[in-house]
Amino acid sequence: DHDGPGRPREISAPDEPLDQILRASAERYPERVAIDFLGARMRFRELDDAVDRFARALLARGLQRGDRVSLHLPNSPAFVIAFFGTLRAGGVAAPTSPLSVQRELEILLRQTAPRFSVCLDLLVPRVRSARTAVDGHLPDGARMSTGIRDCLPAPSLWVSPLPPPRAGTWPPVPPSTATPPLAVARRAPPAGRSACSL
Repeated sequence: DHDGPGRPREISAPDEPLDQILRASAERYPERVAIDFLGARMRFRELDDAVDRFARALLARGLQRGDRVSLHLPNSPAFVIAFFGTLRAGGVAAPTSPLSVQRELEILLRQTAPRFSVCLDLLVPRVRSARTAVDGHLPDGARMSTGIRDCLPAPSLWVSPLPPPRAGTWPPVPPSTATPPLAVARRAPPAGRSACSL
């Protein structure tokens, strides 16, 4: 058995939304570590709370049930929060590779037609250009950004950011009204939990 002794070859998937599975885990194991990112740990309780806050931020910006949110993020806590937060707000998460070039992004954006985009701060110019080429003018707040530094533990912040391998790729685009930071959305008061479960 390639799965190892004692492991079932098949499992039954729960018939409930993914974000509700996360919530159940947070209620059952609130202090267990859900994410360990380069030494920065987030417990299930903290993750579920961050997902609630991000969901509310999307709803406050006008997200409607079924709206798509494109995610232009590497594997990081921000991706997990944005993915589950989109689902909890009733949206459809549309992850893309952060390595996609603008031409590829334009194709993906035409296919998915996202209302909002969440991207790494280094990718803001590329995502902005691709979305402008596809959608024309974008209203403020249609894009949210985050940086890897937002997810790092304190010791790592002393050495980050590191010099880029190529000229012209640094510094990241700073947050603005047009591209608010994901960290601010996560700090917004959740104002209750049940309304995020659409």
